[in-house]
Amino acid sequence: MEIEDKTLKKWQYLLLICILTLLIASGGYLYYHHQASNLRKEKHNDLQAIAELKIGQLVQWKKERIADARVLSHRPVFIGEIEQWLLRKKNNTLKNNLEYRLIVPKKEYGYENIFLASVEGEPFLSAEQTLFHFDSVTSENIRRVVKYDSVVLSDFYRCKLENKIHYDIYAPLKNEKNFTIAVLLLRVNPSDYLYPLIQSWPTPSKSSETLILRKEGDSVLFLNDLRFRAGAALTLKIPLARNDIPAVQSILGSEGIFEGRDYRGVEVLSDIRRVPGTSWTMVAKVDQEEIYSDLYQQSIIISVLTGILILLCGIGIMWIYHFRQRNIYRTLWQVQEEYRTTLYSIGDAVITTDTSGRVRYMNVVAEQLTGWEEGDAKNNPLEKVFHIINEVTRVRVQNPSKQRGRDGAYGATSFR
Repeated sequence: MEIEDKTLKKWQYLLLICILTLLIASGGYLYYHHQASNLRKEKHNDLQAIAELKIGQLVQWKKERIADARVLSHRPVFIGEIEQWLLRKKNNTLKNNLEYRLIVPKKEYGYENIFLASVEGEPFLSAEQTLFHFDSVTSENIRRVVKYDSVVLSDFYRCKLENKIHYDIYAPLKNEKNFTIAVLLLRVNPSDYLYPLIQSWPTPSKSSETLILRKEGDSVLFLNDLRFRAGAALTLKIPLARNDIPAVQSILGSEGIFEGRDYRGVEVLSDIRRVPGTSWTMVAKVDQEEIYSDLYQQSIIISVLTGILILLCGIGIMWIYHFRQRNIYRTLWQVQEEYRTTLYSIGDAVITTDTSGRVRYMNVVAEQLTGWEEGDAKNNPLEKVFHIINEVTRVRVQNPSKQRGRDGAYGATSFR
């Protein structure tokens, strides 16, 4: 009896598991890269928005400082008192009044100091009597104001007399005859407000930073204090040959999003912009490790979920395989039992063999005729258990089950 097995083989189930594993893993990989792409775009947009905000803050700060200088330098009473004092410098009342007019805006507007200077570049009066003469940079800027007859803003510079970084705003003071009689100098300590303004970040961040830079010779000079390097303002320089650094790229003319290494050698994502009305460039940057920290966590979750899904699919398919195999074996067993029942109930002697001609089953009648018990005969060649002899010639003939065995089916021999 032959039963055709139309179910999937074990290797086919294993192949199905491999295909599903590949599909699930590919889906997880594509989803991860989709999330990475979205996160990258989101961080680019965030960084660009912050860079624009910083540029706006710097430009607004400059406008406010210029406005302060223009307002203070266009007060007729103030200029009149200066003109009188220049004629009578020993008049302490006029001197005290002028000093008071310098002290009030210094406190209100948060300047480090406010000076009245001569057109030759020497100090007259100040809100705080800290200097008796200016350094060469300040004196030169005062002479420029007189020459060009306009408000002048200095760049960041280190004063050799005080060993401090200054940022100055100069405005000419003119009398009624439009003649420059003095220069007003508003001095800013960048560490008080400007540097903190530059470094402030609108969202919580462990690595974000804003850099203000300018070209100096064949290097880029850092103008502000840095988050990860103390005392870097006007001291840290990086050669322009190191073009993998965003700060260098800003001087070389790049603008927009740029990925590279910062002054620490750390991989960063940056946005490069020029500061309008200045020789400065600005770089807003954040460590890539911080940017993608959320993505790293998502990748772990995606990997775990993908692994669990693959495991569940594998378990499910193998359970189906074993369930079907169990049903097949149960069916085969039932068929076999029915077959044996039929075999043992036949009145003739019946012996069944496998495809090799070895005995598998024999009923009681066959046992009685052959003298073999089923247990002893099983797996023995049929010729050994049962001999067929021609009734006429008494010559042994070939067992008929042999031919059936060659056909690939079980053989059964029945005799009386």
